[in-house]
Amino acid sequence: MSQAPHNIEELWALSELEQRVETKPNPIDMETLAGRYAALGWADEARKMRQRAETCPMPVESPAPVKPAEAPEPPSSVTTSQAPSAPAPAPPAPVEGPRILRGRFTPPVLIQLLRVLHLTEQSGELVLEAAGGIVVSVTFEQGQLATAHATGGEEGETAVHQALRLKGGRYQFLAKPVSATNPNLPPDTAGLIAVFAAEVATP
Repeated sequence: MSQAPHNIEELWALSELEQRVETKPNPIDMETLAGRYAALGWADEARKMRQRAETCPMPVESPAPVKPAEAPEPPSSVTTSQAPSAPAPAPPAPVEGPRILRGRFTPPVLIQLLRVLHLTEQSGELVLEAAGGIVVSVTFEQGQLATAHATGGEEGETAVHQALRLKGGRYQFLAKPVSATNPNLPPDTAGLIAVFAAEVATP
């Protein structure tokens, strides 16, 4: 049986590792990712990632450039009677933007995403993209499924069922405040996810 990630931080870490594998593929990260998939019960995803690791060459790092020797600085002409200069002001702290989860999904992975976002009471928009220009958008308000829309005009449960029928694609979750004035999904999120999970588990 699949095991859900314990908390949202574990999901962030998994997403960051997936993004690193996509941007700078190397067999070590791929094996690590395959192990995490296996621990979550995603056997098919783990097998595919191990196959990628077996054919992925180890990246060759370029040697660091040799830094030329610097000439010694001339003796300072400042006397001890002169006041020291004021320290430079500290740089401003970086402003963090909204956190974004990204990665690939299959139906079992999508079920786990829905469960984690529900159990950790997240608010934001989950966007699923698949081949053929299919896009399904699902919003969460404090962990509760609120709305779902698909590019073909499907809404509510029909839109989510369409996402579950996809063999796979890419997902992105943008954490942000959500206030759904016209929800089109039933209020029993846990029960709804259980229905979706049963649909995925049915051959």
